[in-house]
Amino acid sequence: MSILDSVKKMMHRRRELLAQQGQGDMARFLGRCERFRQLLAANHVALESMSDMGDALAGLRLIDMNYVRSQSVTTVAAVGRMVGALCSMHPGKYDALRPQLRQIARALDPILHLQEGGEPQGPVVLPMQDVAGRTDLAGSKTARLAELGEKLDVETPKGIVFSADAFRLFMGGGLREEIERLCMMSEGTGLDSLYSLSARISDAIVSAPIPQQIIDEALTLLIEFSPCVHFAVRSSAQDEDMQGMSFAGQYRSVLNVSPLEIFDAYRDVVASAYSVTAMSYRRNRGLRDDCAVMCVGCMEMVESVAGGVMYTADPLGIDHDCVHIHAVPGLPVSIVDGACDPDVWLVDRDSLVILKESIATKQWIHRCNDDGGTVRAHLSGEEATGASLNRKQVVHLAKLGRAVESYFGTPQDIEWALDAGGNVVILQSRPLEIQDFCRIDARAPQEDILFEGGSTASSGVGAGRVHYVFCDADLLALPDGAVMVVDQANPSWASALDRVSAVLAGHGSIAGHLANVAREFNVPAIFGMEKLVERLQALPEVLRDGITVDADACALYHGIHKDLLEKSSAKEPLFFMENSPVMECLRQAMEYIIPLNLKDAKAPDFCPESCRTLHDITRFCHEKAVREMFGRSSSSIPARAARRLVTDVPTQYWVLDLGGGLAPCTGDVGPDDVRSLPMRALWQGMNCKAWEGPPPADARGFFSVVMEAAANPALEAGAMNSMGERNYFLVGDGYCNLQSRFGFHFSTVEGHAGPFAEENYAYLQFKGGGADPERRKLRAATIRNILARKGFMANARDDAVFASLENVSAHRVLCAMIVLGHLIVHTRQLDMAMGDIQAAKEYEVELMDDISEVLLRSEPMIVSLLGPSARMASTGMEQ
Repeated sequence: MSILDSVKKMMHRRRELLAQQGQGDMARFLGRCERFRQLLAANHVALESMSDMGDALAGLRLIDMNYVRSQSVTTVAAVGRMVGALCSMHPGKYDALRPQLRQIARALDPILHLQEGGEPQGPVVLPMQDVAGRTDLAGSKTARLAELGEKLDVETPKGIVFSADAFRLFMGGGLREEIERLCMMSEGTGLDSLYSLSARISDAIVSAPIPQQIIDEALTLLIEFSPCVHFAVRSSAQDEDMQGMSFAGQYRSVLNVSPLEIFDAYRDVVASAYSVTAMSYRRNRGLRDDCAVMCVGCMEMVESVAGGVMYTADPLGIDHDCVHIHAVPGLPVSIVDGACDPDVWLVDRDSLVILKESIATKQWIHRCNDDGGTVRAHLSGEEATGASLNRKQVVHLAKLGRAVESYFGTPQDIEWALDAGGNVVILQSRPLEIQDFCRIDARAPQEDILFEGGSTASSGVGAGRVHYVFCDADLLALPDGAVMVVDQANPSWASALDRVSAVLAGHGSIAGHLANVAREFNVPAIFGMEKLVERLQALPEVLRDGITVDADACALYHGIHKDLLEKSSAKEPLFFMENSPVMECLRQAMEYIIPLNLKDAKAPDFCPESCRTLHDITRFCHEKAVREMFGRSSSSIPARAARRLVTDVPTQYWVLDLGGGLAPCTGDVGPDDVRSLPMRALWQGMNCKAWEGPPPADARGFFSVVMEAAANPALEAGAMNSMGERNYFLVGDGYCNLQSRFGFHFSTVEGHAGPFAEENYAYLQFKGGGADPERRKLRAATIRNILARKGFMANARDDAVFASLENVSAHRVLCAMIVLGHLIVHTRQLDMAMGDIQAAKEYEVELMDDISEVLLRSEPMIVSLLGPSARMASTGMEQ
């Protein structure tokens, strides 16, 4: 072999080695790009979750503990993925982030998860007489009842109590953890998800074994009772029957239970703590589900010949001088479940003279069944039309009511039963909620009256479209603001009270559980409207035009009478979030999530050890990932991966090809060399309509920018961004990610457009600005509004916008990328002109018009990229 041949062979081998090295460099670069992409995706999830929690912290929407936990876990998990991706980009360099993340997660744990107490120190099942006044042991309902039996000359049932310790012992066998797991797995926050979750939790509870200690102690006490005695197994939760929080009808009572069936009934009552109505009630009150402690009272069953509810004052706050007595034949359950129209007496508090008597026609009676449980029977003749009580019994009841009220020092809501011997037995007494309102004199025109009747169950005026509810499934379709129309005032309909403007019921009374909760929530209600459903269904215009409900006048009007709504002095529906336990839990959790301490990337303390919140870690990871990706020498980026984007206008855009995003070429590239469809669409949106420069700013707007720039050097017009002066497109086959800085704001746009809709998405993160915070917030809100109108899920928090569009056609993704491209260019420096809400609205209209024009002009390009067959119909993105 000649020397020349040897040199040729050596040079060939060198070229092979260089090629292999280049392929290795390219593989390492693509791996770094993928980890960077994963970090950006996790960053988007983390910041969006933080933003949503920040909105929830304002207390303007309903949240529950499941929301607080799931959002916290989502944020921790997303930040964990960011840490993992960053550590993979440079092994060993950022490992100190891991213990910081673990420390924050450990601090969150006791906030998000109930810390159970130790083992029970005493008996878990007690006699009724041992729990008088002990709400901590027996819950308010049973403790107050036992107290009445001990302190006053009134008859109350004997029985036993499954205490709070019994509940904790029962739940402690893994049941609490299983319920929390089911809650975390629950999808969505709608009523349909709540029904599904409630069924799963109920199944877990009713199939769980009862600890032997509970069984042994209960059986020991039950021996003292006659074997033929049956029991009423009633809820007595620690949060039930409290002042301002009744839980009326939200938990379960199991009536006429034999001693052998008590443990099954106990499980049923415990399971009712997670019924749809109970969980909805707690959600509306901002109460923690995991703090619900269900004590259960087992009381001797009273086979009443008559029963009912007594209010020692007027719950509507009109007449405080009367005792209101509601009665039905048989068990009082017919009143509280809204199945029967009761007899009603009004008795003067001082003289005990009966002032008014109203005897109803009662259709149904509930009686004890000989084999256990209860049976509902139809009434007719004298049983239906006769009075449930004689006048002497009415006066005796009123006298008892005054004594109970005097003892507790506040008006009472008392459930009672009249046994076969004529004795009145008190079954329950709780503080009476009195609605604060003032009747209005205004009336709608006479010709608009549909009909009148019934009785005021809850004061106020409401209006909306009519929605009939005959079963639980009808609740799922109930629109917000509707007038809910039911035949019977069933307590289970209370789960919808946060969404309705008023409630109408054909049967039921002011003494029912649904009426009680409606008054708590200030939802206007009329009950006992004869033939309500039939009369409304005969009026087709009602479904079209809606109705106005004047609960004070017991009148229904055709159409929506805004003047009547405005004149109504009844309070708005109550909203309990602001100072609730759930909100307090969210506040505590946010201390470890939201505050940002790492603000200056050049400061000496910009390090893992200084990360005290999840926001700190996201800030650190993002900053360091950008440096790892773009801050090294240019030789670290393979020459065939990065290309400068050359256009007619000088730019600092570079394109990093992750594979299939650019046409094969060397050197700089132009827009026509781009093969990534999302990038083509994004670039079209950025350049289809030329930016005309910043809008004219008022003096305050310009001054605010000057002051912000002076206070924050990072906002100076010539300041280097974290990627130098370059903006990078990361592109691949069907994929595009752009991180850019325009003036004073930063944005991340990402999209994927492929043949499978379930893989497609477009999203935007947008933050910053040079003006004062209020102007930046107005711009963020404007962008949020535009994107929401274009089909995005969008929200704004302070000056940040988060928007996403998922599971859509490639056509919609490209349209979305055009919209995002237009917005990130044409909203720069727009905050200077955001002087007030009116100015923001004007720019919103202008931007919407421009976007419509750009989409129309871009449609031929999209069709040429996708082909005519890929054109998808309508969602409004294209218009």
